Amino acid sequence: MNVESAKDDLNGRRGRGRARCPLAVVVLVRILAIVVGLIGVIRLVEVVRLVGISSSPYYLVVGIVFIIAAVLLWCLHKGGAWLLGVVAFLTIPWVVWQHGVVFWAFFPQLLIPMILAFLAFFLTIPLAKSGRVRWGHVVVGIAAVLIVIVLLWSAFVPHVVA
Repeated sequence: MNVESAKDDLNGRRGRGRARCPLAVVVLVRILAIVVGLIGVIRLVEVVRLVGISSSPYYLVVGIVFIIAAVLLWCLHKGGAWLLGVVAFLTIPWVVWQHGVVFWAFFPQLLIPMILAFLAFFLTIPLAKSGRVRWGHVVVGIAAVLIVIVLLWSAFVPHVVA
């Protein structure tokens, strides 16, 4: 039995709505939603704590977006994955602006958003209403995976610290 059929049975709506989704996928997406939500709350708490030493507004925006993405993911809406993808890819220019092109500034700032985007994109593929794979979802997920691979590979290459 899957969650969609259970929801349909509870709501008296058989055969309507999105395609059937395995219970394991729903559980994994909801676990991811909890993790993303916790990271969002932690970011917001840190912004409040660091407001006295001029914390970057990036953390405030990311904290809010992570919480919104967590709610969307919890509701099994693919918009949560897209929000995480936008944050992950917009983090790149922010890191360059904030720290310059320094690997050890890139690594911690980019790794977590990229991993979360990758997980969100690949876990939400089965949530398509039509049951078809949306290639935009796959392409962005693959891009996030490639960036994570490059970051992890680069961690084992010597870097000049200025």
